[in-house]
Amino acid sequence: MELRLQSHLDTFRSLVLQFLGARSCRGGVSGYFFLSKQLHLYLDITYVLVTDKRYQKKDSVISSIHTKVKGVVQTDSRIWDTAEYTIPMQGIDSFFVITNIIMTENQFQNVCPEVTTGRCVKYNATIKTCEVSAWCPVESMKGAPV
Repeated sequence: MELRLQSHLDTFRSLVLQFLGARSCRGGVSGYFFLSKQLHLYLDITYVLVTDKRYQKKDSVISSIHTKVKGVVQTDSRIWDTAEYTIPMQGIDSFFVITNIIMTENQFQNVCPEVTTGRCVKYNATIKTCEVSAWCPVESMKGAPV
């Protein structure tokens, strides 16, 4: 029985070696694995490009924009502060949470240096600027604390 099985294995080995054109069994087996990898790669590419058409898939854009405006504006007798002319973000299935507040110490409503009113005042010892009637001092241009 063993002799018969051995002869079948020898016949199969010689047929594989002839089919693959290999000169040894080791070369024939490695050639078989190389061909199976090539076939697998070809089938994957065929499936992705032809059958599933993944190269044509599109996704929707998800984005949001928020603009930070600093300063105050006076129109006629109305004073517009940042909170009044900055509209919070609005969107579908979204919410906005304020996580940082910059406090302006000693703020009071008065005439102070900022945007053009036509009347120039001293900003400090060396700089002159125009004034506006608003919450003074206006929000500084420094960055948010980290």
